[in-house]
Amino acid sequence: MTYTRKELCRVRTVTAFVVLEPDKEQWREEISRASDFLKEMSAGITGSGYEVQSLRIVTNPFGEYLDTADIGSARKDLSELQALLTDLSSGETRVRFSIGEARNVHEISLLPELIRDFGDLCNTCVNIGTDENGILDNDLIPPSVDAILAISRITPRERAISILRSTATVRPLFPISRRDTTKKSWEGNMSSVWKRRTSWFTCSGRTGE
Repeated sequence: MTYTRKELCRVRTVTAFVVLEPDKEQWREEISRASDFLKEMSAGITGSGYEVQSLRIVTNPFGEYLDTADIGSARKDLSELQALLTDLSSGETRVRFSIGEARNVHEISLLPELIRDFGDLCNTCVNIGTDENGILDNDLIPPSVDAILAISRITPRERAISILRSTATVRPLFPISRRDTTKKSWEGNMSSVWKRRTSWFTCSGRTGE
């Protein structure tokens, strides 16, 4: 069979990964380079007849380049980053941005207000690790749940859903979007309550269903 209907094969996203440093002078160069790469890749894909639905830039953990001493300093740095992204925007396919993961309780505590103030510029995640026995690290789970509940209270629901995710011990290719998760795929990743447990939350303030 010859497959010729390219409209049935849409490219969900083209992603560029960048490493940002605290030196803000470096931000423009790195983000501009990533943006140019995305546009070049997107043009090549669309030129071959395929639809590109979104472009994304994903960074290293935000605590490595933002001043996270307190909420005020984090807001200030994100405002500068937001202005830079707006300045680099070409008006073509929108480039979405992820600020990287939150690595500790303090960084998680900053997320509700940052997500409220900056929306999906603050796409982020919390990765829950396990010990040598495969038991989840509980230090980050309660703060993540608290952050998600706070986000659900202080932001419009339609704006906050899926901006923050917490995942733990997921298998390769595990679906990270509620749209992609079926009851079968969810149960397939849950081999037992404690032996291999997956925790997945979204900003709606409810656990994955």
